[in-house]
Amino acid sequence: MIPVAIVAGILFGMLFNNLGKWSQQLTRNNQKTVLWAILGGLIIGTAGIISPYLMFSGEVQLLGFSRDAVSQSALFLIFIAIGKAFVTNFCFSLGWRGGMIFPAIFSSAAAGFALSVLLPFTPAIIVSVTIASSLTYIMRQPGVVAGLLLLLLPIEVFPIIIVVCYLTNYLLKSLSKQ
Repeated sequence: MIPVAIVAGILFGMLFNNLGKWSQQLTRNNQKTVLWAILGGLIIGTAGIISPYLMFSGEVQLLGFSRDAVSQSALFLIFIAIGKAFVTNFCFSLGWRGGMIFPAIFSSAAAGFALSVLLPFTPAIIVSVTIASSLTYIMRQPGVVAGLLLLLLPIEVFPIIIVVCYLTNYLLKSLSKQ
């Protein structure tokens, strides 16, 4: 199941980065104005009405979300993963400020939990592998990703995280040479 989680993580990382590129293209010819800021606020407000998990960066919500996620449907978790990635990237393109790392971790975790609902394997490993491969794709820095995840995920899965980060990086470099 670990190779499946690696592929799912890479695919989600691709989606996350592509949402950023698409949202930049939508707003590239426009100056950052008050109207863009208002549109970003409306997006965040609407997202908050749909689910509070779509708001903010997610580092405060991650622990509570991880407790709730195991009892949620895969469809809901996929919606949260994609919704969080969309809201984050689009609002940054509209001029809102903040960092990408925690929203990327949160949305990758939601994707990992969705996969763990679908696959009969240890959820902690599936979620950790999905996050590690997704973040390695997004950041392209396996050492930084492994170090960051050491602080956030259970220490028992850290050896797997290190291997996954460097394996994902190796796969990405090998594929980009072709």
